[in-house]
Amino acid sequence: MKKPLLYIFFFFLFSFSIEPGYCQEHISVKRISPEEFTAGDDYNVVVTIKKGRVVGFGKFSEVFPKGVTALQVDSKGGSFSFRNQQIKIVWASLPPDSVFSITYKINVSESEHTLYSKDIEGHFSFIENNEAKKVKIESGASSDSFKMDFEKEGYAKATIISYQVDGCTFILQLSDGKKLQPYNLSDEFKKDQLTVWVKYVPKKNVFNSCMAGQVVELSDIQLRK
Repeated sequence: MKKPLLYIFFFFLFSFSIEPGYCQEHISVKRISPEEFTAGDDYNVVVTIKKGRVVGFGKFSEVFPKGVTALQVDSKGGSFSFRNQQIKIVWASLPPDSVFSITYKINVSESEHTLYSKDIEGHFSFIENNEAKKVKIESGASSDSFKMDFEKEGYAKATIISYQVDGCTFILQLSDGKKLQPYNLSDEFKKDQLTVWVKYVPKKNVFNSCMAGQVVELSDIQLRK
């Protein structure tokens, strides 16, 4: 019973208005999205969290104007919810990478006016040195301060291949020529010749009808330019 009570305490703590923490500069969060969202269309929004060595509990939240709905795409293991025009993603234990990205999809009702990125307000809350802290989410395009050293973080270079042979669909080909069969590749990445960074875990004792490469579970995938 101790862990649930601890989580409730943190939820209660973060529910109150806490001034954005003047925490160390290595904590930064940026939303990468269009400056404006046209009514009636769907958009994938990527938020890059540069958390440094912070570990443990964390919460991402953003509030949207009336007429906007949001759906989960990739919460990096966090618990996603959308209620009362607010997204919340809560981690009992933050992802281990010093920089990671989450993705969600939003839709603006056709009956509403154009949504502007500046109208979205959000914060990333966490615990550092036994203190509750909060940083405001910035909005804009990607910048050098958010560039991840993918190789240093253990990612592998890969190209997505449409391999419509013997029950196969899409496979990954690594830079060394090795082929992988990811069983949890999301639809947004099912594009032939798309270049990506991947982290994966080999899956054993899994039936492989494709026979084009080792079956793996993707723990993360990011576009590679």
